[in-house]
Amino acid sequence: MDSAQYPELGYTPCVNGFAAGIPGNTNNTFRCSNIDLYHFLSHADLGSDYARGSSSWGWTADCGREFVAIGQYDGTAFVEISSEGKMIYLGRLPQYDPIGSNWREIRILRDYAVIGSEAIHHGVQIFDMKKLLELDPASPTNFTQADLTGHWDELPIGRTHNIVVSLRCDTSEK
Repeated sequence: MDSAQYPELGYTPCVNGFAAGIPGNTNNTFRCSNIDLYHFLSHADLGSDYARGSSSWGWTADCGREFVAIGQYDGTAFVEISSEGKMIYLGRLPQYDPIGSNWREIRILRDYAVIGSEAIHHGVQIFDMKKLLELDPASPTNFTQADLTGHWDELPIGRTHNIVVSLRCDTSEK
Protein backbone atom coordinates (compact mmCIF):
# COMPACT_ATOMS: atom_id res chain seq x y z
CA MET A 1 0.00 0.00 0.00
CA ASP A 2 1.14 3.50 -0.74
CA SER A 3 1.64 5.21 2.63
CA ALA A 4 1.64 8.61 0.90
CA GLN A 5 -2.16 8.36 0.66
CA TYR A 6 -2.25 8.54 4.46
CA PRO A 7 -0.53 11.79 5.51
CA GLU A 8 -0.13 12.97 9.08
CA LEU A 9 -3.47 14.26 10.33
CA GLY A 10 -4.23 16.62 13.19
CA TYR A 11 -7.25 17.09 15.42
CA THR A 12 -10.54 16.32 13.69
CA PRO A 13 -13.87 16.23 15.55
CA CYS A 14 -16.36 13.41 15.07
CA VAL A 15 -19.35 14.87 13.23
CA ASN A 16 -22.38 12.76 12.31
CA GLY A 17 -20.39 9.55 12.75
CA PHE A 18 -17.32 10.55 10.74
CA ALA A 19 -13.97 12.25 11.39
CA ALA A 20 -12.90 13.71 8.05
CA GLY A 21 -9.16 14.32 8.47
CA ILE A 22 -9.15 15.57 4.87
CA PRO A 23 -12.71 16.56 3.93
CA GLY A 24 -13.88 14.75 0.80
CA ASN A 25 -11.00 12.23 0.87
CA THR A 26 -12.35 8.74 1.70
CA ASN A 27 -8.85 7.40 2.51
CA ASN A 28 -8.63 9.93 5.32
CA THR A 29 -12.20 9.84 6.65
CA PHE A 30 -12.87 7.52 9.57
CA ARG A 31 -16.06 6.22 11.20
CA CYS A 32 -16.43 7.35 14.81
CA SER A 33 -18.88 7.47 17.68
CA ASN A 34 -18.39 9.83 20.63
CA ILE A 35 -14.64 10.09 20.00
CA ASP A 36 -12.54 12.62 18.10
CA LEU A 37 -9.41 11.99 16.04
CA TYR A 38 -6.50 13.72 17.74
CA HIS A 39 -3.58 12.60 15.59
CA PHE A 40 -2.77 10.10 12.88
CA LEU A 41 0.56 8.81 11.58
CA SER A 42 0.99 6.20 8.84
CA HIS A 43 2.90 2.98 9.42
CA ALA A 44 5.71 4.46 7.29
CA ASP A 45 5.88 7.43 9.70
CA LEU A 46 6.18 4.85 12.48
CA GLY A 47 9.27 3.23 10.95
CA SER A 48 7.65 0.37 9.03
CA ASP A 49 8.63 -0.60 5.49
CA TYR A 50 5.09 -1.98 4.98
CA ALA A 51 1.82 -0.08 5.14
CA ARG A 52 -0.13 -2.41 7.34
CA GLY A 53 -0.52 -3.59 10.88
CA SER A 54 -3.05 -5.03 13.26
CA SER A 55 -3.06 -4.52 17.01
CA SER A 56 -2.18 -1.83 19.51
CA TRP A 57 -2.16 -1.62 23.28
CA GLY A 58 -1.58 1.23 25.71
CA TRP A 59 0.55 1.56 28.83
CA THR A 60 0.70 4.29 31.46
CA ALA A 61 3.97 4.60 33.36
CA ASP A 62 3.94 5.17 37.12
CA CYS A 63 4.85 8.83 36.43
CA GLY A 64 1.66 9.26 34.34
CA ARG A 65 3.21 9.31 30.85
CA GLU A 66 1.17 7.39 28.24
CA PHE A 67 2.58 5.10 25.55
CA VAL A 68 1.27 2.80 22.83
CA ALA A 69 2.79 -0.33 21.28
CA ILE A 70 1.55 -0.69 17.68
CA GLY A 71 1.66 -4.03 15.85
CA GLN A 72 2.97 -3.79 12.30
CA TYR A 73 3.70 -6.29 9.52
CA ASP A 74 7.42 -6.02 10.25
CA GLY A 75 7.55 -5.44 14.00
CA THR A 76 6.21 -3.26 16.78
CA ALA A 77 6.35 0.55 16.86
CA PHE A 78 6.38 2.53 20.10
CA VAL A 79 4.91 6.00 20.54
CA GLU A 80 4.31 8.34 23.42
CA ILE A 81 1.04 10.26 23.56
CA SER A 82 1.69 13.93 24.30
CA SER A 83 -0.56 16.02 26.54
CA GLU A 84 -2.07 17.45 23.32
CA GLY A 85 -2.95 13.94 22.09
CA LYS A 86 -0.18 13.71 19.47
CA MET A 87 1.76 10.52 18.81
CA ILE A 88 5.52 10.93 19.26
CA TYR A 89 7.41 8.12 17.51
CA LEU A 90 10.10 6.68 19.80
CA GLY A 91 11.30 3.58 17.99
CA ARG A 92 10.54 0.01 17.05
CA LEU A 93 11.21 -3.63 17.76
CA PRO A 94 11.61 -5.55 14.48
CA GLN A 95 9.86 -8.88 14.02
CA TYR A 96 11.77 -11.98 15.09
CA ASP A 97 10.67 -14.02 12.09
CA PRO A 98 12.38 -13.42 8.72
CA ILE A 99 9.18 -12.78 6.72
CA GLY A 100 6.69 -10.74 8.77
CA SER A 101 2.95 -11.10 9.22
CA ASN A 102 -0.27 -9.12 8.90
CA TRP A 103 -1.20 -10.36 12.36
CA ARG A 104 0.71 -9.10 15.39
CA GLU A 105 -1.02 -9.12 18.79
CA ILE A 106 0.08 -7.10 21.80
CA ARG A 107 -1.06 -7.08 25.41
CA ILE A 108 0.58 -5.27 28.30
CA LEU A 109 0.68 -6.57 31.85
CA ARG A 110 2.15 -4.23 34.44
CA ASP A 111 5.27 -2.91 32.68
CA TYR A 112 5.71 -5.68 30.10
CA ALA A 113 4.47 -5.87 26.53
CA VAL A 114 3.71 -9.42 25.40
CA ILE A 115 3.95 -9.59 21.59
CA GLY A 116 2.84 -12.53 19.47
CA SER A 117 2.45 -13.05 15.74
CA GLU A 118 1.08 -15.57 13.26
CA ALA A 119 4.46 -15.54 11.51
CA ILE A 120 6.13 -18.94 11.67
CA HIS A 121 9.00 -19.02 14.19
CA HIS A 122 8.10 -15.65 15.75
CA GLY A 123 7.36 -17.00 19.22
CA VAL A 124 6.33 -14.56 21.95
CA GLN A 125 8.46 -11.50 22.66
CA ILE A 126 8.46 -9.93 26.15
CA PHE A 127 9.49 -6.26 26.17
CA ASP A 128 9.99 -4.01 29.22
CA MET A 129 8.03 -0.83 28.46
CA LYS A 130 10.08 1.12 31.03
CA LYS A 131 12.83 1.22 28.38
CA LEU A 132 10.71 3.84 26.59
CA LEU A 133 11.01 6.32 29.46
CA GLU A 134 14.58 7.28 28.56
CA LEU A 135 14.26 7.52 24.76
CA ASP A 136 14.85 10.69 22.75
CA PRO A 137 12.23 11.10 19.98
CA ALA A 138 14.80 13.09 17.96
CA SER A 139 16.69 9.79 17.55
CA PRO A 140 14.19 6.90 17.38
CA THR A 141 15.62 3.64 18.71
CA ASN A 142 15.71 0.38 16.78
CA PHE A 143 15.62 -2.30 19.44
CA THR A 144 16.97 -5.82 18.88
CA GLN A 145 16.27 -9.26 20.35
CA ALA A 146 19.01 -8.48 22.89
CA ASP A 147 16.75 -5.72 24.29
CA LEU A 148 13.96 -8.17 25.13
CA THR A 149 13.23 -9.25 28.69
CA GLY A 150 12.32 -12.67 27.33
CA HIS A 151 11.50 -14.63 24.19
CA TRP A 152 9.40 -17.79 24.34
CA ASP A 153 9.84 -19.88 21.22
CA GLU A 154 8.59 -23.30 22.30
CA LEU A 155 5.30 -23.08 20.40
CA PRO A 156 4.14 -25.55 17.75
CA ILE A 157 5.51 -24.02 14.53
CA GLY A 158 6.40 -20.98 16.62
CA ARG A 159 3.36 -18.75 16.16
CA THR A 160 0.25 -17.41 17.90
CA HIS A 161 -3.00 -15.90 16.72
CA ASN A 162 -3.93 -14.11 19.91
CA ILE A 163 -2.27 -13.09 23.17
CA VAL A 164 -4.02 -13.05 26.53
CA VAL A 165 -2.42 -11.93 29.79
CA SER A 166 -3.74 -12.29 33.29
CA LEU A 167 -2.60 -11.11 36.68
CA ARG A 168 -3.23 -13.96 39.10
CA CYS A 169 -3.80 -12.93 42.68
CA ASP A 170 -3.67 -15.25 45.65
CA THR A 171 -6.67 -14.10 47.69
CA SER A 172 -6.02 -16.63 50.45
CA GLU A 173 -3.28 -14.41 51.95
CA LYS A 174 -4.55 -11.32 53.71
